[in-house]
Amino acid sequence: MAMQQVEAMGTAVALSNEQALIADALQQDLDAESVEILGYPEIAMRIHRALAKEHINTNEIVRQVATEPVLAARILQIANSAALNPRGESIVDLRTAVSRVGVNLLRGAVAAHAMRQLRSNKELVAVRGNIRDVWQKSVVVAAISDAIARHVGGINPDTALLAGLLHNVGELYVLVKCAKHPEVILDKTAYGTFVSNYGAPLSVKLLQGWKIPDSLVEAVQQHVDLGRSVVGSVPSLADVLALAVTINTYSQDVEQLDLALATMPVLQRFKFEAGYCRALVCHSESSIGEIIDALGM
Repeated sequence: MAMQQVEAMGTAVALSNEQALIADALQQDLDAESVEILGYPEIAMRIHRALAKEHINTNEIVRQVATEPVLAARILQIANSAALNPRGESIVDLRTAVSRVGVNLLRGAVAAHAMRQLRSNKELVAVRGNIRDVWQKSVVVAAISDAIARHVGGINPDTALLAGLLHNVGELYVLVKCAKHPEVILDKTAYGTFVSNYGAPLSVKLLQGWKIPDSLVEAVQQHVDLGRSVVGSVPSLADVLALAVTINTYSQDVEQLDLALATMPVLQRFKFEAGYCRALVCHSESSIGEIIDALGM
């Protein structure tokens, strides 16, 4: 069989037969009515869907959370964090904790719990470190998104944080799909092509299946297009997410960050320079650390 080629960033990339089969499988999944990440906990999906209801039943959420002691403990920890409980009043009952945390942070805690479950899945042992890396990137982007939203205003910081946490679940899907073929993941060009071609659309499909609000799904869908047209001067949630991802990507390369900020329409509306972005992140390090500690890696 001849080697199949796929397009990545306008360049043809040759795939081995095995890689071509994975590409075909990913495309079939993308074309399917719905998709789920192999090993993603059923309890997480149930809570995501319960939180999507027009009238959220707090008692139902508490009952669901209570079936997972580790998740319940994490939500209590978040509710008692300095960010949400500045007076230091101890919260010991789950119902109060769920109410204090709120819908978006609760979704984030559920996603964090799901990541820990995936990392402990024996069938995914070959990619355990990769799962951690993907989640670490998500948490850092989430924390930066939160900091940007607090700075520019007009965007709910909790919503920005959740967008950051969930923006690359499609990459996680690709990673799990390749778990039985770790040599494919080691081929950075081919694996990068899979993530580039399928990551964002799979993220959208997964989030739609989890009944995540349309506005957040739209932001995840749009943030990868840095050249898209913008209207008005007020940054959108997609813009905040795009800036957070860009800052994280070029965290060690000020020149590239400045270039992106100066040339990409979506980022230009912030009127930030690389040094200012780095200062913003440094100024927010304490809150970023709290978010990372609360959600875990």
